[in-house]
Parts: sequence; C-alpha cells; structure tokens
Amino acid sequence: MAFYGDIGGFVALMGSSTHNLQDGLERAAKLVEDTAKAELGHYQTGWPMLAASTEERKARAGAPSDAPLIREGDMQDAFQHHVHGSTATIENTDPAALIQELGAGHTPPRPFLSLALFREKAEIEKILGQEFILSFTHPRS
Repeated sequence: MAFYGDIGGFVALMGSSTHNLQDGLERAAKLVEDTAKAELGHYQTGWPMLAASTEERKARAGAPSDAPLIREGDMQDAFQHHVHGSTATIENTDPAALIQELGAGHTPPRPFLSLALFREKAEIEKILGQEFILSFTHPRS
C-alpha cells in the first residue's frame, strides 16, 4: 500500500484514482449494456403480453413471435456506452427504445435499460468498490 507523508503526495494519489474509476465505470457500463441487450426478446416481470395485433405485424415482417422488443434487431444493435470523467452513460439510440422504456400512448412501458441497471446494482457496487481500493493500493498515472 502506498503511503504519502505530505499533502502533495496525497493529492497526486487522488489524481491517479481517476484512472481506476474510469476503468470501473467502463466495466460497469459494459455490464449494464450487455444485460439490457440480453433482456430484449424475453418477458420481464411486470411486462404485459404483446397484443395479438402486434404479434400479427411481427409475423408479417418475419420477426420472431413471443419475443417482446424484437422486430428487426435494430434496438439490439443500437446500444452504446461512454465514460467521461466520473460519469458513465448507457444509451439506446433506436427511436423506439425510449417509447418502450417509458411507454407512450397505447404502448405500455417495457423497461429494459432501467431494469438492467437495477439488476446489476450489486455487481456495479462491487466493481466500483474494487477500483476505489485499487486507487490506493495500486495507483496508476
């Protein structure tokens, strides 16, 4: 474990912890993204069944039946994540993603990104905790 006898050394140590935090945020964001992708096509607790008219439209388009949020695969391919400083952003750029996540009009909410974040909460805490400890025991510049 590194020990610094003056405030300048401690400030340098804290500056190096940013690299550890960004590594942890990258791992956590990727975990949430992968979990959200995997949930598409599978009913989650509380999601309503797809309407018969929706299933008929999906069948005509050649999409799999009984697979919510999967029609053409666009939503699965539209995930991305970014880490800037101490912030991680996970997003889905498909225009239908927000409507599905929150619901709108006749479309009931089928949250997938927020559920993935909630589902991975303990693992995210573990990842970020490990990186925080590493920032003191193995600081990087």
